[in-house]
Amino acid sequence: VIVGTSDINAGANSITLTDASNNFGGAVSLANTGLFNVAITNGSGNGLLQLATVSAGQNFTATADAITLTSTVTTSISNAGAVRVTANAGLLTINAGADINSGGEVILSGDSGIVTAGNVTTANANVSFLSATTLTGNVAITTGAGAATGDILFDGEISGSIGGENLTVTASGNIQFNNTVGGTLATTQLGTFTVDCGNNFGNTITFGALASTVRAVDVKLNTNTLLATPATVATIVASDNITFSNTTFEMGHNHKLTGLGNITIASLAAANATSVTLGDVNAVGNLSVTSSSIALLARASGSILTNTGGTITDPTVDYVVGGQVFFSTAPVMVGSGGRAIFSNPTGNVDGSGTLGGFEQSLYSESITAALLTGTTGQILDLSATNVVPPPPPSNPVLNPANIIPPAMSSLASIGFLGDGDTLDSDETDDDLKTKKESDKSSAKDKKSSSDTPTTAAPVSAGSR
Repeated sequence: VIVGTSDINAGANSITLTDASNNFGGAVSLANTGLFNVAITNGSGNGLLQLATVSAGQNFTATADAITLTSTVTTSISNAGAVRVTANAGLLTINAGADINSGGEVILSGDSGIVTAGNVTTANANVSFLSATTLTGNVAITTGAGAATGDILFDGEISGSIGGENLTVTASGNIQFNNTVGGTLATTQLGTFTVDCGNNFGNTITFGALASTVRAVDVKLNTNTLLATPATVATIVASDNITFSNTTFEMGHNHKLTGLGNITIASLAAANATSVTLGDVNAVGNLSVTSSSIALLARASGSILTNTGGTITDPTVDYVVGGQVFFSTAPVMVGSGGRAIFSNPTGNVDGSGTLGGFEQSLYSESITAALLTGTTGQILDLSATNVVPPPPPSNPVLNPANIIPPAMSSLASIGFLGDGDTLDSDETDDDLKTKKESDKSSAKDKKSSSDTPTTAAPVSAGSR
């Protein structure tokens, strides 16, 4: 059934349709008078609800077995109008150009998944893709750049329909991926995968435990959200083992990546990555990078948060792992700041023999998820200067604050400063010089008369 081939003004709060399939050929909008929600509920029985341009002064809600958006959906920014679209028995399809511009949150789901080529924009409000999502074109998702209130969640797998589609995700809050990114095949990998969050508010990009693989030609994490000073906690988090398959991989300056398992970069690609650029990295397991060019971003010294709630100084970019670091080629430093340090708890951090030009240290304790978790659940960064002296032939870098000087005796030897009477005396330097000469003269006299008994009084140790 075609419901209207011209614009429809919804003067009531909702439209309920009883037919199995309904095609809104014209625009669905709020009546000019009043601020109403627009809610459309389709009939049962594998029905398809197809919507052209939709606008609402407040919220827009659509529920049907399957839904296709063919044009824009807009809700009021001033009234924080939300968009909630649910295909409860089929696909939610968002065509190219069917962009969603929402004053409030956006929640999208499809029982058979989401197929999209449309962009989503909110005014610092959350965006949630609750189902597996397939890109049929380049897609940009943004929650703005204001206060840290606009999170973005991808709860299901993300993949390309033919491979090479770009995904740009920009949040004023946190960003979370709970499943595989780029599918499981080279033909479903993304093109450029760009992710940025408002880290000046301490926000994070998190890859959940099931997000074990990220397949994209180019991976850019916080490259457009540069920090003026080093982050105090991890700004990019992998909740378990993670593998990035890519041609290029890049982190933004002063950002930090922490993995609660192994971190592997570029190993799934047919050939080595062209380039990999890293800031600080921590891993409970190994850090492995396969690339013909590995650059390490130098930075200034900064404070980091500890798992007991305090802070310590982290002087330079560093790589702290529970296992080893496997770099396919020797890394190079770029930018200004101290030279990188590599550290692990065994003192044998260099798994590939490519770190000879860098300092290596023995970390003072095991690298665990507990060590990397703050008092309120933050995932932390570690400092490679938290070290203990390793066995030879390692070349440790010792934190001066951890070096305990040897114990000193309370009194120097008599032969150096004199006897106890001298140490207790208030004599001046001239007095001591005169006394020393007098003692020498007295000793000479004693020697010359050593065979002759005497009852003379002993020589004084000096005036007081």
